[in-house]
Amino acid sequence: MGEYEKAVEYYEKIVSEWPDYKFADIAQCLVGDYLQKLMNSGKLSPMEAEPRIEQAYLAVIENYADSSSAATAYLRMAQIS
Repeated sequence: MGEYEKAVEYYEKIVSEWPDYKFADIAQCLVGDYLQKLMNSGKLSPMEAEPRIEQAYLAVIENYADSSSAATAYLRMAQIS
């Protein structure tokens, strides 16, 4: 609970090693969500976090365009723009 650094690491591993896993789109979206939480908590600086957050959501849009997570990623991207 609250171990967002580990969660990001594990979700990135899932997406990297099993990109066709049925919940890979959700895992990729959660990478962005948890990076946002790390930034908001001060554990990551905006300079470090923002490009990674954007890349995480763009990966959802590019790799899982037909998933429901893509809609979430578009919304998240709009919120950080």
